[in-house]
Amino acid sequence: MKNCLLAVIAIASVLFFAGPIGATSWSTDQSDLYGDPNESGWGAQFVQRGSVLVVTIYVYNTTNTAIWYNAALAATATSSVWQGDLYEYRGPWLGAVPFDPSAVQSRKVGTMTWQSQSMDGGMLTYTVDGVTVTKNIKRFTFAVDDFSGTYVGALSGTATGCTNPSGIGTAEGVIAIAILQNGSNITLRLAYPDGSACTLSGVLTQSGQFGKAAGTMTCETGDSGTFQISEMIVGVGYLAGRIVVNDNSSCRNDGTFAAVRNLP
Repeated sequence: MKNCLLAVIAIASVLFFAGPIGATSWSTDQSDLYGDPNESGWGAQFVQRGSVLVVTIYVYNTTNTAIWYNAALAATATSSVWQGDLYEYRGPWLGAVPFDPSAVQSRKVGTMTWQSQSMDGGMLTYTVDGVTVTKNIKRFTFAVDDFSGTYVGALSGTATGCTNPSGIGTAEGVIAIAILQNGSNITLRLAYPDGSACTLSGVLTQSGQFGKAAGTMTCETGDSGTFQISEMIVGVGYLAGRIVVNDNSSCRNDGTFAAVRNLP
């Protein structure tokens, strides 16, 4: 992106707005609903805050009765691995009024380990009363987000492997983003302060809370290539994601972007 996506914004005053992707700066945000696509009826909910990962699994016990267990996992010295104790909680009947907090009981039943293997999922291992279970699980996708809109923010990236050594390096700057989405087709127009722009057209997929897109790029400067966007997340007022571009000058450009939505 230094020579194709970022060179044109380097002339602007540097406004590094591209912060952490997702809800945490510790890692790719693990928060989501997970399960095995081939095993309906059970699953797990992950909520990450910083280096702590709270996991609730809803499964079945030895009598085939629905039950849930909870763990607060801590990040380990091994990248993308969290570990902690697993607990069972019991309490008063849901219809009991008033609720009696003294009736709530907890019991440690074992341990849990989560190993994130990709943006899409990983391996969950847990032990309940001596029984060990290992599952490869993925983020559940219930709906595809609508990324359509216009945004203004910043893009930061590093170019490597360029045929011309002058293209290698890191740059960041302001950017305007316009997104058109039609089913699985998505087009992003990235406009820079000097008036030039690049258009990225590709196919959109969804993995839990994150969008992904891949396709081709053409720029008014004459640059072209392919792109991949991952960890793309959208809200009422913001857009953020990661981007990789391989352009026609043999550069690989790795970057992040974040932007606020323009009001209608």
